[in-house]
Amino acid sequence: MAGVRLGRHKKAGSTLSVVGTNYGECLLGVRCPSLTRAIGIEANPALLPLIQETLASHPDRDRIRLVHGLAGDTDGVEGMLHFDPGFTGTASAVASASERLPQQVSVRSVSIDSLISESGASDAPTSVVFKLDIEGFEGVAMRGFQRLASFRDFIGILEFDPVYLDGSPVDSQTLLGQLLARGVVLDSARGIRDLQRIESMDQLRALHSRSRGTLHTDLVLASSTAVLPSNWRIR
Repeated sequence: MAGVRLGRHKKAGSTLSVVGTNYGECLLGVRCPSLTRAIGIEANPALLPLIQETLASHPDRDRIRLVHGLAGDTDGVEGMLHFDPGFTGTASAVASASERLPQQVSVRSVSIDSLISESGASDAPTSVVFKLDIEGFEGVAMRGFQRLASFRDFIGILEFDPVYLDGSPVDSQTLLGQLLARGVVLDSARGIRDLQRIESMDQLRALHSRSRGTLHTDLVLASSTAVLPSNWRIR
């Protein structure tokens, strides 16, 4: 998420949200301007003490909130997180993940909408930067982020892997269609500063078949190309 400027409107609040915080490399590796609030959502309970330890020494810790929960489209519902205790990067709430991940733990769900709303209308942000990397559950988390439409400006980075997504309640075709309906979608196969605008699943699959053959990528979703950093090239 380097290069994404938060709070560029001096009189408007902004939100940074990282879903799938892991060790906090994206959430805690950046500074938060004074008008920015940050939220990190992490489902794996084993990671929380480590993230909290890092957060305690962060210079903007008072503006950063860490939430233990399973990002989804509801609040307070028990769900199952499947994980490998030896590798934190593959934890997933997709049911089929149990075939490749040996352990599981019950975690209560939380929606991005509810977390943003908790601060009250007087502190409502007008722009948001978010990152979702939750191994196939991105579509469900986006169903719990209907407030995205209320933001004047937004930039999101979402992991997109049909192998994972197609085993979840929101498959890859459905998720891409929802993203296209919400804003500008760009693929980062060539790197975050050399983006390809995407209009369909066929185009996305063709792009990856020409490059490495496997469709596993990060998609950028933006309210418009005007909010992207000036050094990000768009094809």
